[in-house]
Formats: sequence, structure tokens, C-alpha cells
Amino acid sequence: MKGVDPGFTLRALQGMAWTGGGVAAEMTLQVVVIMILARLLVPADFGLVSVALVATGFVGIFGELGLTPAVIQRERLEPAHIRTAFTASLAFALMIGTSLWVLSPVIARFFALPTVAPMICVLAATLSIKAWGSVPSALLQRAMRFRAVCVANVVSYLVGFGVVGVGMAVAGFGAWSLVGAHVVQAFVQGLTLHIAWPVSHRLGVDRQALRELLSYGGGVSFARLANYLATRGDNMVVGYALGPTALGLYGPAYHLMALPADLFQRIVQTVLFPAVARLQTEPERLAAAYRRGVAVTGLLVIPGTMLAILLAPEVVDALLGPRWRGVTAPLQILAAGMFFRVGYKMSVVFVKATGAVYPFALRQIPYPVMVLSFCWLGTRWGISGVAAGVVAALGVHYLLLTTLGLRVARLTIREYVLAHRPALLLGGAVFVQAWIALSGARAGHLAPWASVAIVGLSTCVTTAALIRWIPVSVLGAEGLWFRQSLARGIAGAGRRPRVMAAPGAGR
Repeated sequence: MKGVDPGFTLRALQGMAWTGGGVAAEMTLQVVVIMILARLLVPADFGLVSVALVATGFVGIFGELGLTPAVIQRERLEPAHIRTAFTASLAFALMIGTSLWVLSPVIARFFALPTVAPMICVLAATLSIKAWGSVPSALLQRAMRFRAVCVANVVSYLVGFGVVGVGMAVAGFGAWSLVGAHVVQAFVQGLTLHIAWPVSHRLGVDRQALRELLSYGGGVSFARLANYLATRGDNMVVGYALGPTALGLYGPAYHLMALPADLFQRIVQTVLFPAVARLQTEPERLAAAYRRGVAVTGLLVIPGTMLAILLAPEVVDALLGPRWRGVTAPLQILAAGMFFRVGYKMSVVFVKATGAVYPFALRQIPYPVMVLSFCWLGTRWGISGVAAGVVAALGVHYLLLTTLGLRVARLTIREYVLAHRPALLLGGAVFVQAWIALSGARAGHLAPWASVAIVGLSTCVTTAALIRWIPVSVLGAEGLWFRQSLARGIAGAGRRPRVMAAPGAGR
């Protein structure tokens, strides 16, 4: 195959295995940390920090200028591109962070929350720290060294939130414990990435290299801006219209729903983006990769959506405690839109990897408009109405980006629909057995953790039985291919350290 080395698929799958393992570890850490912090802090603490993060995240988009994905996507990368990307990212982040520090009182007055201003000032420092680590991260992903990226993510979250965040919460720092956790996490992540891939700190900007990077990164930044307004627009509406306590309840509901979607995005973005970028000149392989991607996505997400809707009350009680039961209804509504949220992210990877960033950016424009307007209308029904507005906007956005993904991958609508048929069958079977198991657990008045465990066990047994008895029906050809390929990738990843260590042992 032109332009792709023979071990390309194996390397990509090994990367997916490493990234998936790292994401699973980080997800486990996040769940544990959320459980602890929910019992040490009150909803208003989470609400205050959410407002500050909305502000820093918004301006952070302008600080990076899309240079990191441009470094990954570019076919020929010269030292001038690397030096320029590092210098420009750092310079713009410093400038944007300083502007945010100056404007922090204005932002605090907009939300009528004066205590948010100093939090914004401190969190503004994370923009420069993240810019410092962005180029090493891009180079590691480009080289498909995903293990180093995973280590950086897991270690930084463990130190930032598991040690500093929880420690400050125990010491009584309240909302500031979350601020400290974010700052320390950003620093540890950047330091770990630089250790894995040292980058020269010699500054300099090559104008031609900057133009070449911005020609791609500009479209990515515009799309990110629109996507950020959409994914944080609901928080802005809740914080402004309903107050910090309502935002403190809505935030965990959104976070629990978005957690699997965001972690899934990190897997496909980290592994598939550089992999698909190598296939952009091979239409047949590109179409096959997209079809397999959407089929496997459906197999993972559709059954998970069914479980999330059913188990939301038990999950909230088990993870957050009884005083957070106001999270349950919006969580169930948001879970209903999980497929839309995850499904469009697969299309985004293929669209960006093939260079179609400006058609992608144009399709992003309606998304924040829909989120802001639908959520504002939903505030009359509280945070549940806001959640319904988010799901409605997600559905329309999913359709817009899926049609673009089909176009760049040259796949028909019929092929796309048929790729989801096994996932729908598996999801239906999971829903029926989970509903029966959960009804029995609730009838027996079992503890939330016990109910979740029973449903989880019954789901594993049912899924394993279906895969054994009717594998073609519940996995389809694409699912079977993925299972076999992933097994080879994991085996290859497991063998690699022993192969490298053998020569040293022989000496």
C-alpha cells in the first residue's frame, strides 16, 4: 500500500491498546476522585470553578491557534515548523493569559460572582503551561508513541487531582482545591511530555513555516471555538440564569455523561488522527477505516447508552451520595444523547485528517447557536430542560457532521446504516436483560453499588453468551475484524518489551 508501512495497522492497534488502557486507568481515577470530592465539597464549589473554567477554556482556544494538530497532520515536518509551533504557541498563550488576568473582574461581574475573579487569574497560568507541553505531545502522537502520552495523562491526573486536589479539600480549601488540582495537573503533564520528547527551548519564528501551519490550524481553531461555545454554552446559560448551585448540580451530570464521550474522543483523536492522516490519499482504505470506525463505535456506545439511562439513579447515589440526587434526571436525559455526542467525533477525526477543516468549521457554526438558544428556552424547566436542549442540538449537529464524514470517506448512507445494525441488536438485548436484572435488584431494596454490580455482571454474561453463540449477528464483520485485530495488537504490545530487553539480557 502506497505511503503506509507494512506494520501500520498493527502499530495503530497497539497504540489503541495503550491509549485505551491509559484512558481506562484515568477514568477509574476520575471516578474515585469524584466520589471523594463530592463528599468533601458542596455543589456551589463545583459551580464556581466551572464558571472560571468556562472563561479560561474559551480564551485558551485562541492561545494554541490549532498549531498542535497542524504539526501532527502535516506530511513534511521540518525543524523550522517545530520551533515555530513551540514559539508561537507559547507567545500567544502568554498574551491571552495576561488578557484574561486583566479581564477577570469583568467576567466575574457578568456572572455576578465576585469570588470567581481570583480563580480565573490563577487558572490563566495553565494556558501557558499547556502551550509549553503542546508540541512534545504533538510529536509523540505523530510518531505514534502513545504509551508516553498515556503515562503523562494518568500521572498528571493522579498527582493533580488525586494528591493535590483531594489533599486541599481535606485541608478545607473548598473550591480552591479544584483550582490547585488543575494547575498542578497541567504542570506535571507538560513536564512528563518534555521528558518523553525533549524539545529545544530556542525560540524563533519562521514566517513561511507559520503560514503553512496556520493554513491548517486556522480552520481547526475556528472549529474549536464553535465547538467550545457549544460544549460550554449550557454551563454559561445555567451559571448566568440559574446560579452557581444549579450549575454545581448540572456540572456533575454533564461530566458523567461526557466522561466516556471525551475519553473516547481522546482515543480516536490520539490514535486514529495520525493513522487516518496517512490514508488520506488512499480512498478505498479510507472508506473501509471509516466504516469500521462507525461500526465499532456503535457497538461500544449503543449498549452503554442503554445502561446509563437505566442505572443513572443508582450511579448517582453510589458515586455522589444522596444529597446529589438532583443530578439524576438531567443525567438520564443527557445519556440519551450519548450516541450523538460520540458518533460525530468519529466523523470529525476523518474530516480533519483529510484536510477538510474549513467545510468542518462551517458546519460548526450552527452548533453553538442551537445549544445557547435551546438551553435558554430550557431554563424554564430547570436543569432538566437545559439537558433536553443539549440533546436536541447534539442530534442536529450529529447529522451535519455525519453527512460530511460520509462525503470525505466516500461511503453511502446505506453502508453507514447497515454498519450499525449489529450494534442495535446488541443494544436491544443489553437493555432487556439489564431492565430485568435491575427490576429484581430494586425489588429486593439492594444498595446502589450492589444493583450496579448485578446489572454489570448480567450484562457481561449476556454479552459474552451472544458473542459466543451468534457472533456475526451481534458484532458483524467489522466487529469481528476489530476483535481479532485488537487481540493481535495487544499481543504485539505485550511482546515488544521482551524483544527489546532480550539483547541486553544476552550480554
